[in-house]
Amino acid sequence: VHRAASLTDPVGDAMLVESHGGNSDWSSLLDFSHFERSVYVMQILDSLLRPATAMFSGLNPETTASLSKAMEEHAASFRINFTKSGGFAAVMRLFVESGNSDKVTRRRNRMGNACALRILKECFFSNDELSVEGQDLIESFADTSGFLKSLVCTVIDDDGITYNALFRVLSLVRMMLESGPIFIRSFAALPGNLADTFLTSLLLWERVGSIGATGIQSTVKVRKTTGDMILAIPLLSSFTLPWLVKALKTIDTNTDGSDEFFSVLLKLVNSVDPVGNEIQLKDLGASVCFKLASYPGRVDDAASTFNSTGVLCGCLKLLISLIEAGGNNFLIEGSPHILNTIDISPWSDEGTKLAEDKPLIDLMGAIFDGFISSSKSGASPICCDVDSRRLAFNAVASAAKACGGGRGYTILAKKINVIISNVAPSLRHKWGQKPVVDGNHNSRNTANYSGLKNQGCTCYMNSFLQQLFMMPDLRESLCSAELPSSLRSTGGSLAKGDALIGKKISLHWDSGQNYEAIVEGYNSDTDMHTISYFPIVPSQQVGQHNQVPHPDLHSLPRELSDEFILSAGRPGKET
Repeated sequence: VHRAASLTDPVGDAMLVESHGGNSDWSSLLDFSHFERSVYVMQILDSLLRPATAMFSGLNPETTASLSKAMEEHAASFRINFTKSGGFAAVMRLFVESGNSDKVTRRRNRMGNACALRILKECFFSNDELSVEGQDLIESFADTSGFLKSLVCTVIDDDGITYNALFRVLSLVRMMLESGPIFIRSFAALPGNLADTFLTSLLLWERVGSIGATGIQSTVKVRKTTGDMILAIPLLSSFTLPWLVKALKTIDTNTDGSDEFFSVLLKLVNSVDPVGNEIQLKDLGASVCFKLASYPGRVDDAASTFNSTGVLCGCLKLLISLIEAGGNNFLIEGSPHILNTIDISPWSDEGTKLAEDKPLIDLMGAIFDGFISSSKSGASPICCDVDSRRLAFNAVASAAKACGGGRGYTILAKKINVIISNVAPSLRHKWGQKPVVDGNHNSRNTANYSGLKNQGCTCYMNSFLQQLFMMPDLRESLCSAELPSSLRSTGGSLAKGDALIGKKISLHWDSGQNYEAIVEGYNSDTDMHTISYFPIVPSQQVGQHNQVPHPDLHSLPRELSDEFILSAGRPGKET
């Protein structure tokens, strides 16, 4: 290659490529057996194809613009002559030969491969868009598989590849795959699972030592660029789904770079027909449950602080999607495995009717008892942060909804009532739940509030308000709105804190009965008061009592003092 003035043009073409021997001259210049010398030749080609116009930045603007334009025009002319004379084919041949060599050789040829990538991309693209000349080059390809293999191996066999080279590989791979189904099938058919290894490794890309802001941004960009490519090409997406399902089985649970992997996998799952892809979704259901079962129990709070829950959250999202898509169908294999692995008693054993939804019922128990709760005293649950706990509760709720005949809700309500009955009275009050006096746990809701209470001729208004409350947007707006202070009932100057000690109060229970009590103490650390109920004194009239006109044995207060958080209600009606 040399710069020569044209003998027929008095002005001269400073970037004309003269090759008297045709392709044979390029073969001697770019020879794999003399790879080091070929690297020097490619560096010269790279400088001619990509002129460094920045060298003129110190000149005045007019001169800079003139010289830059001339250099870019010369580079465009050189590119055309370089391609026509066989230079492009020679670089492509050298790059493919390097890709077919062993792993050690490919790593040794890192610099030459990076230079070849710059030249090839420059021949295909113009301003980051596939040029007309580039499209012609694609149509003239003789070794599609060889080129794709070399691109893939440049990434997966060299952990020291630069980000610039990596993004050039991604650009060239996407260019090839968008050129037609034949290129996608050639990519998918690469030997040794190269295609799925390439895509999964880029979706989970983590460069050792990339701890700076630039390194983190580049790492995220690699994952995002790969995900966008997969989702933008439908045929590629169909090949990728089983690859990602297989990769899920080996993904490290402690990795914190799995967001893009699970985002792509979730979109692929939601886009396929559950009936036509039943086998793949069953395999995914098993893989998700096997991965969840591999999570070790937390030893203490400190251990949970340093462990990423990205994979855990991703698996829970997939689990919810599978439950909504097929209920029991996709969890037949995975549900028993996760139950047995974490050693949780099956919820389905607690009723004969529950067997119809056994996979879902047992999965609810596994998530509720094994992930939301902790089976070891003093240990943090596996779902130890806000995101993972929210998703775990959503998974339980989705499974309960998918069960037929309300069976999921029935067993869930039963389990929750057991928890409520065993907590401290103050915690029950905080949850808005009734105390359980006789230990009888029925399926009736024990919440203090069920609808709106009739405050006197307000039944029609209550019905209307409850209908409005069924509108989700209105309900969320009402619940999130702050009550103006002008609408609050202050009830005058009410005593607070230890000023209430020794005062007589009236407590209105959900049963409609009132009980009088005296405040015996106050704990400033918990801001809670200890009260003691007055004894029930029989009245002189038959069937009447001073406090309770018609005693309800199930609602009578306990003999021991209970603790309640006192809050201001209507004047004289503190509860």
